[in-house]
Amino acid sequence: MFGTAIILMMALAYRDAQKVATDIQPQESAPDIAVETETPIADEQPNVSYSAIAEEFPPDKLMEMAYGHLEGSEAYPKDEQKAVEYFARAARIGVVEAQTTYGRLLRTGIGTEIDYKGAQEWLMSAALQNDAGAMYTMADMNLNGEGSPKDAKKAAEWFTKAAQLGHPLSQTVLGQLYAKGVGVETDYIEAERWTRHAADQGVALAQYNLAWLLYHGLGTPVSYEEAGDWFGRAGAQNHVDAQWTLGMMYLKGQGRNASDKEGLQWLLKAAQAGHALAQKTVADMYMMGRGTQKSQTSALRWYKRAAESGNAEATAIVARLESQ
Repeated sequence: MFGTAIILMMALAYRDAQKVATDIQPQESAPDIAVETETPIADEQPNVSYSAIAEEFPPDKLMEMAYGHLEGSEAYPKDEQKAVEYFARAARIGVVEAQTTYGRLLRTGIGTEIDYKGAQEWLMSAALQNDAGAMYTMADMNLNGEGSPKDAKKAAEWFTKAAQLGHPLSQTVLGQLYAKGVGVETDYIEAERWTRHAADQGVALAQYNLAWLLYHGLGTPVSYEEAGDWFGRAGAQNHVDAQWTLGMMYLKGQGRNASDKEGLQWLLKAAQAGHALAQKTVADMYMMGRGTQKSQTSALRWYKRAAESGNAEATAIVARLESQ
């Protein structure tokens, strides 16, 4: 299950290049962590060559041209191959951010051929200089077996190092690894600790996962009220499963004052995003007049959308209503 759980997003720059993992559970849903400076993972050493030739441009100019050509601007026409060239030149004179970004470009094949070995070498160089973003990408490559056999234990080690440096997505994934027992022993207390730290930094996925742990009492006492708060924060960032779960909590009065109207508002958000169960539930509410004016027309419209999303019960209801 976990092998398909991490979704690749093109990671281009340290400040915005990332990918995310899937949730602890689909469809349902800290105290400050001290930063530790540890020795590198045993036997890991960079294998890259730094330029012995004087560079024509200073580092800041190289990075300006690299990002300019990568993203495209008035001053620098979009040209991914040129971007790769400038990132490579900056990497070779020791610019750590360039090493991370160049490694990611080699990994994804943007502006160049995919080269996992080269990607690992440049990412390793940056990671050994305490670049948390490089550690995160190294970990993900280890987890997915890119350039080397899959190694969940080594991935967990790199995620841990990045998490200790405050990298929120690494904290998110590390929490999932502890919850699932991937590369580490299952430990819900550690899962809750790392997930909470990422949630506090605003990661929607971590907020959803923390809510799920609180809802089910995994690594922490059950708290529907706090779970609802975190589902709400994730839902406000358009996390669809969080919207669905919070809507149902309002309908059931779990950790919220029971409210069909509030429940329907959250369910509509999830339904509009394509959540099949939310679409079916919204249709039911229109049919019964819960939280809204009763309307068979609106109900049928949502039953049809739920049917198109693959909900078998909605498909049967549509057939029955249209035959009347």
